[in-house]
Amino acid sequence: MLGIYLLNPSVLDRIELRPTSIEKEVFPKIAAEKKLYAMVVWDFWMDIGQPRDYITGLRLYLDSLRKKSSPKLASGSHYNWKRLVGRNCENRRLDA
Repeated sequence: MLGIYLLNPSVLDRIELRPTSIEKEVFPKIAAEKKLYAMVVWDFWMDIGQPRDYITGLRLYLDSLRKKSSPKLASGSHYNWKRLVGRNCENRRLDA
């Protein structure tokens, strides 16, 4: 399953102290109890499991906003693949 998991802390008690796939071992049990829910989001999504993936995802998201001329992209701000700059922001290299 792809996405973000929001878990009740009690779900952690179901995970055995061994290498475990929550998707294959825990979620099916919760689904059988009819306690597993999902929400589909039809917007930009990317796995950001690594710090470099966060920067890549942010760049792709901002590019998609720019192409759509989205009002979510603040006016007066600009960016390129190395930098994000806005009012009252510190300007420094992200890959330093």
